[in-house]
Amino acid sequence: MGTTYRIPANRITRQETHWILTDPIDDFPKIPSEQEIQDRVDDMSEDSFPASDPPSFTPEKPDINS
Repeated sequence: MGTTYRIPANRITRQETHWILTDPIDDFPKIPSEQEIQDRVDDMSEDSFPASDPPSFTPEKPDINS
C-alpha cells in the first residue's frame, strides 16, 4: 500500500500522457491512513484513561431532613 499526498491542482502539470509535479513530493503533506488515524485515537484514549474514570469514593450527602 502506498502513501497518499495532498497535492493542489496548481502544483501539477500535464505533459503528453502523464502528470508532472512542480515540486518534490516531500514538499506536500501526507494524508494519514485510516489505521494511522485509529492508532492516534487509541493512543489519546489510553493517555486520558485516569481522567475519564469516576472518583473511587462518593462523599456522604448531608442529612437534609434534620
